[in-house]
Amino acid sequence: MEKVVSKRDFLTEMLQEYNFERVEFVYEPGQYSIRGSIVDVFSFSGDLPYRIDFFSEEVDSIRSFNTDDQLSVSAQNQIQIIPNIQDISIEEINDSFTDFLPPSSILWMEDPYFIKEKMNSIYFQTLQREDSGQISGRKEIVIT
Repeated sequence: MEKVVSKRDFLTEMLQEYNFERVEFVYEPGQYSIRGSIVDVFSFSGDLPYRIDFFSEEVDSIRSFNTDDQLSVSAQNQIQIIPNIQDISIEEINDSFTDFLPPSSILWMEDPYFIKEKMNSIYFQTLQREDSGQISGRKEIVIT
């Protein structure tokens, strides 16, 4: 028998995988709250948190809101929920951007040598930041 996952359960699981902290009331990025049919999420992508209101298993509304008074600021058609990318270590990034392109894609580079050097420079700077403790995070991802 196949397990059916609701949209709200999927959202909750995703937030847990992104290491968001479940709290009573959100007040900073990386937190979420669940109260009845309402899920509040403070993504790292915005200045204000979002309130997602479910009706049964469907999203009824999405609004940004002020953390001080909990009042809605504006309605949203869609939102981006982004984890704290500074908490992601180099070992966790295993996918090449080309993995997401269709097989028939054609890539064109004006100066491949410059691009390669720039990528190597960024990679080694990131390794140095990770070694010095400026970047931390999990060393592996477990997918179940």
